Amino acid sequence: MPSALPTTENIGITGVCVMRLASLDSDCKPAGGNGSGFVTAGIVDVTLTPDITEGTTIAPENGCGTVVYRKVRQDKIAGYNISGNVWFHDPEHKFLMFGGTLIYGAAGGDYENEVIGHADPNYDAADQNGVYLEFITERIAEGAGDCISAAGGRPSYEGHILGKVLMAPGEISLQNDAIQLPFTGKVSGNPALYDGPWNDWPGAGYIPTSPHVSIGYDTDEYEAILATVAAGVQDLPTAS
Repeated sequence: MPSALPTTENIGITGVCVMRLASLDSDCKPAGGNGSGFVTAGIVDVTLTPDITEGTTIAPENGCGTVVYRKVRQDKIAGYNISGNVWFHDPEHKFLMFGGTLIYGAAGGDYENEVIGHADPNYDAADQNGVYLEFITERIAEGAGDCISAAGGRPSYEGHILGKVLMAPGEISLQNDAIQLPFTGKVSGNPALYDGPWNDWPGAGYIPTSPHVSIGYDTDEYEAILATVAAGVQDLPTAS
């Protein structure tokens, strides 16, 4: 049996540093291939609200209205509702997040064949396959601060993996200020992630089927992820 990590530290998380997104195929596997993902440090905030399916309560009564026994079944997390904001309004990012159509510059113009815009999907568009989403936060230790790894032998960062997310744009306000790109979505578990779109899952076995998986990254693993932060989209492995 694996040895337990030290139990002398209380571990917290703070901030949200990086967002990773990758498109999924119709069978829920990471699609891979050209322009199928992106990694950004432009994430502002994320809110995850559990979608709870209430467990059944069985409490029969006798003829005088007295409960004769009672059994309560546990509430279950069916998924999550997600909302958040990013700073960048990259058309290719919006295409991967929300679907729709990329708009290219006209022939003979200054931006011929270059992406210059994005159109949201119309109401009658087919459903998207969804995306893999991951947000990476910092871990912090009581009494050790951000020296957590050296002090207690625990990973210094925490990835929050959302297996399959159907995303839509949120409410946007055009104003005399920095304008964020809001998003919303519905999260469900995904049994077909395997080692993830970047093939860098650090846990034993494959990514579990769950709407929300948290996993620790050591400093080297996090810095390798951070090194992939870039404008635009990325080509990802075609096999997970």
